[in-house]
Amino acid sequence: MITFVGMKSRTSGKIRGQQIAKLIPGSNFFDWSEIHTNLEKIHKHVIIVRNRSSNVESFLKNRGHIIGFDVLDTVSSDLYFRNTQSDYSSVVDSLFNFYIVNNNLASAQLSKIVGSQNVFIIPHHHLNFNQKRYYAGEDITTAGYLGLPEQLTNYDEIASTFKKHNIRFITNPGNDYNDCLKMLKNIQVGIVNMNNKFSKTFRECKPNTKLTNYQSFGIITLCNESESFRQFGDNQYLKHENLNQLEKNLNLLLGDSMLRCNISDKGFENSKKYHIKEVVKLYVNMVEQIKR
Repeated sequence: MITFVGMKSRTSGKIRGQQIAKLIPGSNFFDWSEIHTNLEKIHKHVIIVRNRSSNVESFLKNRGHIIGFDVLDTVSSDLYFRNTQSDYSSVVDSLFNFYIVNNNLASAQLSKIVGSQNVFIIPHHHLNFNQKRYYAGEDITTAGYLGLPEQLTNYDEIASTFKKHNIRFITNPGNDYNDCLKMLKNIQVGIVNMNNKFSKTFRECKPNTKLTNYQSFGIITLCNESESFRQFGDNQYLKHENLNQLEKNLNLLLGDSMLRCNISDKGFENSKKYHIKEVVKLYVNMVEQIKR
């Protein structure tokens, strides 16, 4: 039904590609060389994820494929981190028939340029495919951050805050699926903190991935607010704007077992909407709409 072209080596890249392609059914390829040697496996609808190449896009377009661009987690993918604008003009190209974005704000911004009928909002699915809960509000002994190290700001201060409360703080870059699972099975609090150059990008463009992954294990999230968290998180997290507020939220959790249980319960229930089997339905519906 759909072929994905783009990044597939990181766990986050598989969120939009390798894992989804197995259930649609579909196919997933990384680069130009893989496309050329697998032409018989390229579906009618092709979604360009990351590392996109105009050669790949124009080649497939000329073959009659319907081409979509997935704004995976930032405007123009990683290139956006070097920019200051979020007008989406850098991803608009006549080669693309449709776009996938992460939240309502991104949809509104891009729809002004290409029309709302060509923009689809699809949240990321979580990696807890068994939907097994590992935390239900018990005492907090370990906290963690899952994601690229450069996107976690104030690491030393955050680690110091947890140490002060006798809580171990661990991190994982998210490169390996099994390593990610192992970490998420063993933490009770998940951290998202982006207050440096990534702040604007995070608030407007980043997906729901981190929050949804934490919720799917019952983990309580302490985080900066973002459009995707607000839209897909069911308000089941504690938000902060600075480190003082982060520590105040941590103190609230440590002193209130009912609060821990409530956020963990509701977050876990909310995450069921973003199991891969549910998110796959959005891809199927998208293709049907494009056909019409």
